[in-house]
Amino acid sequence: MRDDEGQNNNDAFFALKLAHVQLNRAGLKRAMNKVLEKCEKKFLDHDIVEGIGPWANATNTG
Repeated sequence: MRDDEGQNNNDAFFALKLAHVQLNRAGLKRAMNKVLEKCEKKFLDHDIVEGIGPWANATNTG
């Protein structure tokens, strides 16, 4: 089942929207892939690093 089956396909605005989606599909797919790639490298907008928590880069000062 397609998302557009319930829509009025004769509507000029629908045709414009459909053309817009088709033109921007490649860019949208690339943007979604970039988000997924970054998702594996970040947690709560911070880089994931080797070690435990925020102390991964801390040095032993004691």
